[in-house]
Amino acid sequence: MNAAADSIFFKRTFDEAVGLLVETRAYLSAVDPAVLPDLTPEERLQSSAESMRVTARLAQIMSWMLAQKAAAAGEISLAEASGPGFAVPDDPTCLAETDTQGSRLPETLLGLMDRSRRLYVRVRHLNSLVARSLEATA
Repeated sequence: MNAAADSIFFKRTFDEAVGLLVETRAYLSAVDPAVLPDLTPEERLQSSAESMRVTARLAQIMSWMLAQKAAAAGEISLAEASGPGFAVPDDPTCLAETDTQGSRLPETLLGLMDRSRRLYVRVRHLNSLVARSLEATA
């Protein structure tokens, strides 16, 4: 059994990721299109790029978390769930902090950017903890 996926910390992190995913979907489907016309072409480009970055982070996070849940359920091995196929990568694009000083991007998007980055870093750390525990038991 995967103790990490059974912990209250994992459940809270999973719930946070799902909540952030739902918020992001709502923002991208309703709010973002409504505010884009008020932005300059450069700001629209930045908004699109940041929206894609948030989406990429969340896809990586959810992939890893669902793999951990599958390992906890015995559907795949913990080694497979924490291996390269599901690991949250050391991706410079996803890890990058965006300079938002003076930005006219919507506050909601700025919040999603910050929260998704912090969650990405935390889940990368969880992945490294699980990988180290696997190495220690091998």
